[in-house]
Amino acid sequence: ETMSYELGPPEQGLYEPFKRVMLFSKIDPGRIKFVLVWDSRPVDLDLFVVTPFAKVYHKCKEDPISQCYLAQDIRKGFGPETVTIDMLSDDNLSHLVKHGANHQHAHVYVHQHSSDGSITSSGAILQVITEKGVIHKCHVPVRGIGSFWD
Repeated sequence: ETMSYELGPPEQGLYEPFKRVMLFSKIDPGRIKFVLVWDSRPVDLDLFVVTPFAKVYHKCKEDPISQCYLAQDIRKGFGPETVTIDMLSDDNLSHLVKHGANHQHAHVYVHQHSSDGSITSSGAILQVITEKGVIHKCHVPVRGIGSFWD
C-alpha cells in the first residue's frame, strides 16, 4: 500500500497526530528484517528470532554464525524492535555449512515482557522486509491468553 502525507506544523493543518508512518532504510540484497511495532501498552514487547545456532533477543543480541542481530531493545512502547539476518550471501551460506547447517531458517516469536496491558490489545504488527519491500505483515491476534505470540 502506498501512502502520501504532507507534514508540517499543526497551525497549517498538516499535522495528523494519530497517523503512524513507518520509514525504513533501504535493505541490501540477501538480507531480511523482522520489524515489530506496537502501541504504547504494554511498554515492553520483545522480538525473538531463533536460528539453528542461537536465540537472538534482548539478552543475546547477536548470532555471529547465522549473522543475525537485534538492533535495539525498546522498553517504552511503540517499537520498533528490528532483527536483521544476512540470509543469502555466499559467505554466510559457506559459514553455515562449515558449522553443520545446510540451510538457514529462523523461528520468530514475540513475548510480552512487561506486566502492563496485554499482548492481544497491543496492536502489534510484525513485518518481514527484504530489498523488495514488505513481503509479509501480520497483526497480533486480538483473542487469546498468555504473554506469547508465536
